[in-house]
Amino acid sequence: GNPFLQPQYTDNLKLSHTFNYRLTTSLSYSFIEDFFAQVTEAVGDNQNFIIQRNVANQKIINLGVSYPTRFNEWWSIYVSVNAYRSIYEATNPDFVSTEQNTLSLYAQNTFKLPKGITAEVSGWYSSPSVWGGTYETRSLGSLNLAFQKKFFNDKLTARLGFNDILYTSPWQGTTRFGNLFIDGSGGNDSRQVRFNLTYNFGRDDIKKARKRDTSIEDEKERID
Repeated sequence: GNPFLQPQYTDNLKLSHTFNYRLTTSLSYSFIEDFFAQVTEAVGDNQNFIIQRNVANQKIINLGVSYPTRFNEWWSIYVSVNAYRSIYEATNPDFVSTEQNTLSLYAQNTFKLPKGITAEVSGWYSSPSVWGGTYETRSLGSLNLAFQKKFFNDKLTARLGFNDILYTSPWQGTTRFGNLFIDGSGGNDSRQVRFNLTYNFGRDDIKKARKRDTSIEDEKERID
């Protein structure tokens, strides 16, 4: 640990608006004073150690837009876009001030196929960004595909998913603190194939009765 680490103070401001119950737009600003981050320091010629340091004042301005829509009976989509600017003004002499404009995207397409099969194509992308306040990372993303079908009056759900098909989510980035420069990369086994079976043991008639009772109670509370 670092006994000399100072607390960081955060101020947030956010405005959001929803149009026609679908299109949501938000604008936010965040300021963190005495932002602390995990940094790597050199000790001698052959040893390094990792420690938390107060390194900068952080400012982030973000504009976000999200929109769900249905094109027809068999195709619906959800899209989310965020554009933000990250500014790190150094307060530590070993930290290098940096600024970065970043664009992040997420989209999910849902298709109703014949024979009760549902297909889902989703993915996300992030342009170069600043991670953890110290690493300047390159662009990364993920493309995913899934199929789902229900059996036995919708009690059994079978789902087959393919995650990070192109294997583009592992990160690569660089960081500099003092005289130490690091070019690193990392990630996990994100390219996966998953098959899930889910069975609902509940009784539909009981669920419907509970739903009716809840609706009646809600109506009574409104009347009272």
